[in-house]
Amino acid sequence: MTIFARIGLQGERRAVWPVAAAVFCIAAWGSVPAHAANTSQCAVLTHTDAADLFDRWNTALAGSDVMQLVGLYSDRAELAADVEDVPHRGRQAILTYYESLLRRHPQASVVSRTIETGCNVATESGRILYRVTGKRKGTRMLLGGQYHTRYRFEAGAWRIDRHLLGARSIPARAPI
Repeated sequence: MTIFARIGLQGERRAVWPVAAAVFCIAAWGSVPAHAANTSQCAVLTHTDAADLFDRWNTALAGSDVMQLVGLYSDRAELAADVEDVPHRGRQAILTYYESLLRRHPQASVVSRTIETGCNVATESGRILYRVTGKRKGTRMLLGGQYHTRYRFEAGAWRIDRHLLGARSIPARAPI
């Protein structure tokens, strides 16, 4: 005896299959949102919060706090001083780079910026100037150019994922 005969639907198999399929789909669909909610959380960074992240980076840079500075980067971040520079990958390489740079007491000033935000990612780009200790005692020099910072939301915090500092030497008479 088939299951259809037991419930009194022996001749109505064709009518039961669409109902069974619909019940299965509803049950399966009902379980998807709970799973999707866990995997597709979307954090969106406001323009103000993105500017604050840059300000935290700039404060750590000006304060010569290499550990605070490196703590703003993700574990697999990439940092390049200029587009022609070889990227420093990972926190240890970034730490080594900043230990060298911080000896020159950099002070960054944003000239212009554009911020774009999305789901778990934000980018900030624009023009930047750095004043650093010169090669001779008592001198300062300017570095600058186009900078680009990409932030990613991971492990509950916004971290710098990719960073192009835009630190190219600026000749004395070049327009800023």
